[in-house]
Amino acid sequence: MIERFQPKYMAYGIEVNMLAETNPEIWPDYVKFTEQVYNELKKNHPDLPVFLTFQIDFYYGNPDSQKQAVN
Repeated sequence: MIERFQPKYMAYGIEVNMLAETNPEIWPDYVKFTEQVYNELKKNHPDLPVFLTFQIDFYYGNPDSQKQAVN
């Protein structure tokens, strides 16, 4: 998709912090997965800004557990 559409930036995970709260047992594996995806994206597209997005209302609904999850 990157080669085809040539984006200026790419969000490779959307509202990821919701998973930490709704399915905490798989959160550590998801974090490892996103690290691997990030590394591969940057290896193949070093100048492309890539990032995750967070759902802010969900974050503020439980800031203590959310801070722990996203740190």
